[in-house]
Amino acid sequence: MRAFSVKTYGDSKKFEREIKQHIVPVIKKFEPDLLDAEEISDRAVLAQVGIIMMPEVFEFCGNVKVHFTNGTADFSPISKGACISSESISDILSIDISETDRIIFIENKTNYTEYCLNNKTERELVVYHGGFYSPQRGDFFRRLCAETDIPVYFWGDIDYGAFKMFARLKNNIIHSLQPLNMDIHSYNRYKISGLKKNDDYITKLKVLAENPDYMMFNDVIAAIADEKITVEQESFLERELIFL
Repeated sequence: MRAFSVKTYGDSKKFEREIKQHIVPVIKKFEPDLLDAEEISDRAVLAQVGIIMMPEVFEFCGNVKVHFTNGTADFSPISKGACISSESISDILSIDISETDRIIFIENKTNYTEYCLNNKTERELVVYHGGFYSPQRGDFFRRLCAETDIPVYFWGDIDYGAFKMFARLKNNIIHSLQPLNMDIHSYNRYKISGLKKNDDYITKLKVLAENPDYMMFNDVIAAIADEKITVEQESFLERELIFL
């Protein structure tokens, strides 16, 4: 972003200081992938149109070997989580995940970290999804899951935003994608610590039930509409915590 600002305005901070506040609302309004996106940062908005505030870091944990133009990196010994900078994506020739039986994308960073530390099995590949992924992050996801027929799952909040993230990942990159821990059983178990939602939110949510892309969530959508409560991923961790 600052390099662009220097080249365009002769001032590394002018775009951030004077222009960004006007550009971000326009991108939110007209970029199709961002329509109705909730709680999305300015950084994520700008990334959708190729304006990067700083290099991204893509996090994962599992039996992954990345073949770069200058050699191969084996990340499998890093059992608590590894990462690659977005600056390195263009140097990737191929990614080997042949020692993997299933892939899990996890939306929330806390849950991703907890899963890697305490729940991940030896032949699982766990990937930190984050919010609405940028084009570069999407490219990494595509390379990571290319030419694989093993089960791939997405675990996010049980709410409007996560349903949208699931559909975007499924439609654009991983057509066999399945939801994980986002069913009616999980909702009923954790709704006691859920978040209350207003009528405008519920009206927007109900529209998803009319779209075939969200058919697998119809029972959960109906339950959320009835209870006016959504469930965050962190709720799954509450029962694991012990305070002394």
